[in-house]
Amino acid sequence: MLSFKERRQFRDKNQLEKTLNQTESKTRLPISYGSIISTVALLISAVSAYFANFYHHRSLHFEVAPSPPDTEVDFGVTTAQIDYTLVFWNNGTRPEVVLRTEIYIEEQFGGFRTYDPEGPFVIGPGDAISVPITGSLSFLNRLDNNKLDPEMKAGKVFVHVIALSPNGSEFGSVVPTITFSAQADSDPGASSPTVTLVMDKSKDYPRGPVDLVHGVSENAPPD
Repeated sequence: MLSFKERRQFRDKNQLEKTLNQTESKTRLPISYGSIISTVALLISAVSAYFANFYHHRSLHFEVAPSPPDTEVDFGVTTAQIDYTLVFWNNGTRPEVVLRTEIYIEEQFGGFRTYDPEGPFVIGPGDAISVPITGSLSFLNRLDNNKLDPEMKAGKVFVHVIALSPNGSEFGSVVPTITFSAQADSDPGASSPTVTLVMDKSKDYPRGPVDLVHGVSENAPPD
């Protein structure tokens, strides 16, 4: 049996523990489900504002179609038209501007030719467009068929794409597509020469899409 003094000490100890528990329960702040949802919504809103106003992902690609054949031989050049379709797609978060697309021809011994460009185009985020472009090798019909030294010409065909950076400067990409050689057949009795045209796919022709622009920036998009 406990003495009076021991019983009193035991009772005082129980009273102290009860008082401490009540104080702790009063100072504990309740956390509601609604406050958690509000905090998460605020975080999502802040992250969305950051990506909308400060984070820019630029990703613009294009591809030249159809792929040129490995080798093509024409006996007698008529129009010798070159037709390509450029397919652009924008995987970035901001619109991109393509100023112009064109075919140009570089002759082996100097000189070059360009054809009517297509553009400009604005390609929005997630959008894709196709742009047909045309050139011609018909100037090869005018080769001289001198029987002692039939004229020969060679050169390269390129696709040229020019885009606009956010600061207003131009940048671009050059895609080699084919090389060509043409020679007038020596035939003194013919009123006009027969031209043999050989076209080969360029060894530098890209096997897949071309990255026209690709980058990530905070506060200001990259050039």
